[in-house]
Amino acid sequence: MADTNNERLSEQLPTRYGDIEVPPRPPENQPIYEPPVHEIPDISEYDLPYIQSQVQEELEARFGSEVKLQRPPDHIDSDYAVRLFKPLAEAGPEVVNQKINELTASLSDESVVKGLSLESPYLNIRLSPEVVGTSVIRTIEALGEKYGSFNAGDGATVIFDTSSPNIAKQMTVAHLRSTVIGEALGRLYQNCGYRVIRDNHLGDWGSQFGILGHAYELWGDQVPELRDGGDPIKGLLELYVRINSEIEDEEAVSETGSELRRKGLEWFGKLERGDPKARELWRWALDISMVEAGQIYKRLGSNFEYILGESEYVQMLPQIVEALKGVGLASKDDLDRVVVGFDENSNIKSLPIQKSDGTSLYATRDLATLAARSVWFKPEKVIYVVGGEQKHYFQQVFETFNRYSDAVGETPPETEHVYFGMVKLPEGKMSTRKGNVIFLEDVLDEAVARARKIVQEHAGESSVEFSEAEIDKIAEDVGVGAVVYSELRQGRTRGIEFKWDEVLSFKGNSGPYLQYTNARINAIFRKLEEGQEIDFDTPFKISDDLEAKLALKLGELPEAIQDAVTKNEPSLLSEYLYGLCSAFNSFYKNNPVLSAEDPQVRTSRLRLCLATTTVLRRGMYLLGIPIPEKM
Repeated sequence: MADTNNERLSEQLPTRYGDIEVPPRPPENQPIYEPPVHEIPDISEYDLPYIQSQVQEELEARFGSEVKLQRPPDHIDSDYAVRLFKPLAEAGPEVVNQKINELTASLSDESVVKGLSLESPYLNIRLSPEVVGTSVIRTIEALGEKYGSFNAGDGATVIFDTSSPNIAKQMTVAHLRSTVIGEALGRLYQNCGYRVIRDNHLGDWGSQFGILGHAYELWGDQVPELRDGGDPIKGLLELYVRINSEIEDEEAVSETGSELRRKGLEWFGKLERGDPKARELWRWALDISMVEAGQIYKRLGSNFEYILGESEYVQMLPQIVEALKGVGLASKDDLDRVVVGFDENSNIKSLPIQKSDGTSLYATRDLATLAARSVWFKPEKVIYVVGGEQKHYFQQVFETFNRYSDAVGETPPETEHVYFGMVKLPEGKMSTRKGNVIFLEDVLDEAVARARKIVQEHAGESSVEFSEAEIDKIAEDVGVGAVVYSELRQGRTRGIEFKWDEVLSFKGNSGPYLQYTNARINAIFRKLEEGQEIDFDTPFKISDDLEAKLALKLGELPEAIQDAVTKNEPSLLSEYLYGLCSAFNSFYKNNPVLSAEDPQVRTSRLRLCLATTTVLRRGMYLLGIPIPEKM
C-alpha cells in the first residue's frame, strides 16, 4: 500500500522538460478514452481495402510500383481504374493486353473481380456485386456500430488543440470551424485506435485582457448589462469594442501612441504579477465565459478532455524565457524585447517571447503549453486546429520548441498545424474589436427556428404524430446539424464567406439531407408488422444495379475514414456520406422494400436498409451530426 501511495504522490510532483519545471497535471474535464486496440481490426481486414491490396499487388507484379489503383473518373463506369500511360508508351498495346490477360486469369480465382477492360489509357476493373456486396453486408451485420473502426494508432496519444475562444467575449461564427473540425478529427482518430486528448486552449491571458480590464475599471458602472440581471458577457463585449475604438482614435491623432493602450498594458502587468483585484476580475470573467461557452458546446456536441487556459502556464513563463536564453536561442533585441532568432536562409522571422516591460506573449505561453503537454501526456503528436492566418506563427513556435528540445536532449512530439480558411462577412473580415461579428448562439438559434417551421409543416402532413417536445428536439437536432455539416462538407483550407442561406441550407448536400435519409430508413422498420423479424439466414441477393451500387458504397466507409484521418480532412467523410445517401435514395425510389413480392428480395432489401442506417449513423456520429430518429 505504501508503494502505491508513493507512486500516486510522485505523479503529482512537478517534473521537468529540459530546464523547465512543469507543474502537476490538472484534473481531467472528462475521462480520457483508452482505445481497446486489441479488439479493433486492421484496415486490411475490411472487404474493399483487402481487395484493393490484392489487386494492387497483382498490378505491381506486371506493371511496376508506379501503377496505382484508384477511383475512376466520373465518365468511366467501373469500380476502379488504373492509368497505364507509361506501360502503353514503353511496352505498347500488345504487351499491355497480354499482361491484362494474365491479370484476368490470376484474379478470376478470387471471384471478386467481374471483369477487366482496357479503354486506353485506363484499365477498368469491375467487382462482382454478388460476391463483394454479400461479404460487405455480412461484415456490417457482424460489427454493427463498430464497423469502420480500425487500428491505425495502436493506442498512441494525439492531442488536439481546438476551439480556443477568448474569454469575456461571446463566441462568434469564427470559432465554429475550429470547434467542429477539432471535434470531428478527435472522433475520427479515436475510431482509428488513437488515445485522443482534446484540449480547449482558452485565450484567458494577455494584453487584450489587460485592455479590457482597464476598460472595466473606467466604464464598467456605465454598462447596463453589467448590472444585476444583465448579460455580463454582452456587457464586456460592449466595453471591449468601446476601448478599442477609442484606442484607434487616439493612435490616429497622437505621435506618441495611445494612453489607453499603455494603461491597458500596465493593467495586464498587474494581472501577471498577481495583483489581487486584477486576479479577482479575471476569475469572474473566466467563470461567466465558461458558462456561456459551455451552453454552446453542449448544443454542438463538442467534448474536451481538458479545458486549460493560457493562465494555466503562468508560473512557467519566466522559466521559458531563461531556458531559451540559457541554450543560446534567445536574446534581447534593440527594442529591449527577448526574441528567438532564426537563420536568415530559413525564411522564419524572429519570434518575440517577452515584451520590454517583462510581460509574456502568445508565443511564451504556447511554448510553455507544449512543454507541459509533453510531460503530462507524452503525446506522439500535437495537432493545432487553428486558422490559416497563423501558419508562419506556428512555424516559429514549432521550430523554437524543436531546437530547444534538441539542445537539452529531449524528444519533442510531432507537431502539426491543421489550418482552415477564414470566415468572412460579405462586407469583409469579421472583427470583435470593431463589433462587426455574427454570434454563434444567434446562428444556432436561427437555424433551429427555421428547422422548427419545417418540422411543424412536416408533422402536419405526416401520419406520424409528434409531441411538442419531440418537435423541439427534432428542430434542435436538424438546425444544429445543418450548421455543423455546412462547415464540414467543404475542404477545411477554403475560406468561407458567411451567407445565412448557405449555412442554414436544408436541401441538397446538407446535414438535414443525411438526417432525413436515416429517418426514412427508420420509418421502414417502424412499418414492419409486429412480430416480424429479418431472417439473416436467408441468402443475400443482389437484384439490380442500384442494389449493387449501394452495397459496394457501404463497403467504402473504412476507406473514407482512412482518407479523412490521413489528410486531416473531415470533408472527405462528409462527401462519402452524401454519396451514400444519394445511392440509398436512388435505390429506395426505384425498388420497393416492404412490398417486394419475392420474400428473398424483400429480406435482402431490408438488410440493405439496415446496413445503410448502421453505416450512416456511424459516419454522422464521427462528424458530430445529431441523429434524430424521426423527422
